[in-house]
Amino acid sequence: MTVKERKAIKQTAYKEAMRYIKEARTFMKKAPKDEGYDDFIKYKRDVRKVCSTAYKGMSVALDAYLKLNDVATNKRQRSDIYYMQELVRKIDCGLSVKLYSAHNILYWCCCCDGMSYINFIEMGFEDAMELIAQIKPSSQNFLNLTKPPSKIT
Repeated sequence: MTVKERKAIKQTAYKEAMRYIKEARTFMKKAPKDEGYDDFIKYKRDVRKVCSTAYKGMSVALDAYLKLNDVATNKRQRSDIYYMQELVRKIDCGLSVKLYSAHNILYWCCCCDGMSYINFIEMGFEDAMELIAQIKPSSQNFLNLTKPPSKIT
């Protein structure tokens, strides 16, 4: 893979992943909160929408990360997080832990179980951002155009 191809993959995947994360943060900000508890999202469907959108961003970054490291994925096993984690572990063991943590928070705890605590969801966002940071383009002009979204306060 040439340098130009790697740069193009990084730019398009990073933009797409950050778009998903920014969109998820916007959904979280607009989601109605529980009465008396501003730290909890009221409806499960809003929690699922926030977390599945962030998870899609992480998946885009994961695919680009593996492609940039010349790791071929099996089409049948691409949806298996344990298979994907094993591929990442061969490259970076610490990043595979972040991947697994983000998967557990964004998918299992929030999408499936409906955990609606905003700070917990933010932890999943942070782990997903660790993976997205691995494909961040190094061009100075590109960095000025895409600033990471701020945290919800």
